[in-house]
Amino acid sequence: MELHGTSQTFDGWRIPLLGLIFLAGFLLLGARLYNVQVKNAATFSGRLNRQSIRRVLLPSARGRIFDRNGVILADNRPNMCLAMFVEEMRRSGGWDNTINAVAEQADRVAEIIGQPHTLSREAIAAHVNKRLPLPLVAWDHLDEQTIARFEERTESVSGVDVHVLSERVYPLGKLAAHIIGYAGRDTPDPANDERYHYTVMGMYGRAGIEAQYNSTLAGVPGYQLLRVDVSGYRRVELQGTDPKPGRDLTLTIDTTLQREVENTLAGEVGACVVLDVRNGDILAMASLPSFDPNTLSPAPSHAFWTALQKAPDHPLFNRAIQGRYPPGSTFKMVTALAALGQPGFDPKNTYFCEGIYDLNPRPIRCAFGEHHGTVGLRLSMRHSCNGYFCHIAAEMGPEPMRQMARALGMGAKTGIDLPGEAEGLVPDEARKKEVYKDIWRLGDTCLMSIGQGDLLTTPLQLAVATAAIANGGQVLRPRLVQSGGQGVAVMRNINWQQGQIEEVKRGLEEVITLGTGRRVRGSAVTAAGKTGTAEYGTRANLKRHAWMIAYAPAEAPSVAISIVIEDADDTAGIAAAPMVRRILTTIFGAAPTPEAAPTEVPPPPATTPIAHPSTTVEEIS
Repeated sequence: MELHGTSQTFDGWRIPLLGLIFLAGFLLLGARLYNVQVKNAATFSGRLNRQSIRRVLLPSARGRIFDRNGVILADNRPNMCLAMFVEEMRRSGGWDNTINAVAEQADRVAEIIGQPHTLSREAIAAHVNKRLPLPLVAWDHLDEQTIARFEERTESVSGVDVHVLSERVYPLGKLAAHIIGYAGRDTPDPANDERYHYTVMGMYGRAGIEAQYNSTLAGVPGYQLLRVDVSGYRRVELQGTDPKPGRDLTLTIDTTLQREVENTLAGEVGACVVLDVRNGDILAMASLPSFDPNTLSPAPSHAFWTALQKAPDHPLFNRAIQGRYPPGSTFKMVTALAALGQPGFDPKNTYFCEGIYDLNPRPIRCAFGEHHGTVGLRLSMRHSCNGYFCHIAAEMGPEPMRQMARALGMGAKTGIDLPGEAEGLVPDEARKKEVYKDIWRLGDTCLMSIGQGDLLTTPLQLAVATAAIANGGQVLRPRLVQSGGQGVAVMRNINWQQGQIEEVKRGLEEVITLGTGRRVRGSAVTAAGKTGTAEYGTRANLKRHAWMIAYAPAEAPSVAISIVIEDADDTAGIAAAPMVRRILTTIFGAAPTPEAAPTEVPPPPATTPIAHPSTTVEEIS
């Protein structure tokens, strides 16, 4: 009986204890549910949204590019594509089944439209892993007939639809390619911008104006919110913002003149710049050989790109702003200006040219060994007498020439609105010591005075310098995009004495009327200019570039021209001067009456010299 009583006592308190335990559990569960569903509902809802919502960056329409007369240079066109929407082909049983379904559907569509697709199983898998909610393009650049064939069978094909992409097109092909540049597909890494999970590919400037003004042309991208399920499939499109299109740009170039400049250079390797001396506008700028930007946009094949980069004539290289050349005798205008700024220099003082300036161990000769006889500044410019310029350079030293060259914009970037501009080089004693482990010698000064040695300029730098002489001393920043009402960008004003600049201008005019630039004559306006034949290379393999700089009209200049021909077969007066005439004729028209072909002007007769070079003989480095 006692045993039975003990059991009854235990059962009496065990049941209430179990009840208390269950009650406590329900109370804890209720508190937890309250905490999740009420107190922290917003927090957990936000986490859920972040896990199920994907933000997609949408590119904007790229701005167009026009020439100064409204001719379209870069435009956009629709690229008709067929794309696969993977979420509509979802299969149970794992990713492999879905990938197989996409591949099968791609094969089915290929039969319908009669065009093979470009999707490999690896490409489909990569898309599923990285860009699942976005369309997978399988065919692009489809014509209207192909799209029509597909749409006739749309009902029998699920998960495939017409998808339109925008792509860049350059209607004039190679014309002004180095100026315009090109745009390619932009595939930014979402990891670099945590605001976006995916990016729909847009266009990004890769070279030229397209690269320099990319932010202006590209506009402001939009975005779209997608809700996805736990597997990453798109479920519904939520709100977003529309992209804002990029701004159009109007360039300073004239396509008619640009085409004529490029046709003038056709068959040569070289560059030409035509510049408005009043405001710095680039009216034309050519570099040959060139390339067709349509072949690089949206993306070239690896083989094509490699071949283009390895081409021996370097068609991607913009020689007008990146090519660094010895300027040859075109630099004599700089030497003349430097000398005219020296106290006591008289341009009427003469020097007797015997065809050679005697420096050991390598004398400097005049072209073809010509003996120019008694010459002053103007006559020396007219006949490009090396001996005279070596003589005046030896008297004033190298520093005035360096200062004048730098004042005119040499040895530094001009500031043109294009990427990749070269600086050129104005050599000095420090560089001579660093590079050659030697001191600056008289030979270096003489070589600089005639545009040789280590002196290097770009065609654009020489155009800017020529424009500064033409307009009386304003060194302008060249520009390719019209300023929209902003003033002319003057980098500096050179305060020349009136007689100083006029003496050089008269000399440059005589180069055209009587001297080495006679073949420029023939347009409807008078011109002033200077030829230059620049030697480079080793003594055993000496080559030459043909230069010509000019401005016109001589009495009221509006344009300056700089042109260089690499590895020219002839001197500048023969190779480059007729090209300048052709360009001036395009701008101003032909002379009213044709002139007879220019004949060679013999050098002046040798007379007793009034002044002789007072130099010491030193070794040329």
